[in-house]
Order: sequence, then C-alpha cells, then structure tokens
Amino acid sequence: MSLKEGLKLLKEFLSALQRKTYLKRTATLSDIIKSSGILLACSFIGLVFYFFHLSEANIITVYVLGILLISSITYAQSIWNDILNRRCALI
Repeated sequence: MSLKEGLKLLKEFLSALQRKTYLKRTATLSDIIKSSGILLACSFIGLVFYFFHLSEANIITVYVLGILLISSITYAQSIWNDILNRRCALI
C-alpha cells in the first residue's frame, strides 16, 4: 500500500469516526442467544479436552475459535470490521 492510499484510508476512517457510521446496529436478542450458545458449546468442548488431559493451549484455541465464530455470525458491526473491510478492498 502506498502512502497516498494509506492517507486516503486514514481520512475515510476519521470521517467515519466523526459521523459514527460504524455504529449501524446494536446487539439484538438473537445475537446474544447465538453468542451464549457458542460460548456454552466452547465450554463443553473445553471440558471434554480437560478430561482427556489435552493441553491448556488447545482449550484456549477452542475459545478463540468460538469468539471468531461469534464475530462472523452475529450482525453487530464494529469499527474493526469497517477498517478490515476497507483494508481488504485496497488489496
């Protein structure tokens, strides 16, 4: 990415931050239920891993993948999604 593209991206980000367009929708009840279900499933999988004496790194990985799944399934958009989408569009 060139300096010109980087400055353009920064300018767009700052203008979006001023307008607060990244707050398009708040979490709904269905998002909360989905998130709770995924975290409950991750806890169950972590418990199974614990009983099979697998390392703690595997259990942590399950939770990290659960958070990644939550962020891709739920609709709540954050400022980071906006930044990543614009960054990937430039590539």
